Amino acid sequence: MLARWRRLGTYGELPTLFTDYRLLADNPRSTVTPGPRYRDRPGEEPVARVIGIHNLALRAGVTEEMFDRFIAENHHRIDDYPDWRFHVLKGERGNRLDQYVMMMEIASLDALDVFYPEPDIATGEAAEFAAVHRDTKQMYEEWKQLASFSGSPQIYTDYLAVAENPA
Repeated sequence: MLARWRRLGTYGELPTLFTDYRLLADNPRSTVTPGPRYRDRPGEEPVARVIGIHNLALRAGVTEEMFDRFIAENHHRIDDYPDWRFHVLKGERGNRLDQYVMMMEIASLDALDVFYPEPDIATGEAAEFAAVHRDTKQMYEEWKQLASFSGSPQIYTDYLAVAENPA
């Protein structure tokens, strides 16, 4: 299987881009249910989650230690949109060594579209959520003093899960 995959993809071509990440923080209170990111069983609706990988950059003069400490001390203040779950990751190996990403795990494309039906265009539901969750909004404003935040102009991609090794 791997030999066939290598012929079809760019896996064996240089340069190979990869990063192994270490989890710094996530939201255990999220409403995203545990389970597969993709599942297709006869007689059931397919499960296809969205995985957003949003690259972050530290601001000038901000050290990794400062940002790591801020995340460790403040990530509990984040409340996610319904059916969303954030993860803050730091590169351990590879091309983005010591760089950060915010990974969003979103239950479905429909759950993404409730708040962002178009790239970087928030809905009224997103504004209402922010108004109710003021401490989360304040924490994000504090974050932006230390590092970039997800969304434009940062480099990011939201991926729709299309396959997963069955459990």
